[in-house]
Amino acid sequence: MSRKIYVSNEANLDASVIIESLPPVPAPPMGIPGEQVSFKRYLSSTDKCLNEPLATTHGDDYAEALINGDPEVDMELVGKKLQ
Repeated sequence: MSRKIYVSNEANLDASVIIESLPPVPAPPMGIPGEQVSFKRYLSSTDKCLNEPLATTHGDDYAEALINGDPEVDMELVGKKLQ
């Protein structure tokens, strides 16, 4: 699609400009050629590992608990495949 724009200034210099848009570049295909793409969901966190429960358990300033251990990660559930 092209559009023509007319431009002029105070010195009576006129010009016309044609604007053309390029066709969109197609997105690259996902995955490996010849292989089927599948999407899987994994658990990244649980409710007890969010800010409010951790603040309740370790106090409002639980930075030391985060440094000394990993209370924000439930090692048994994180990474579990979701249906």
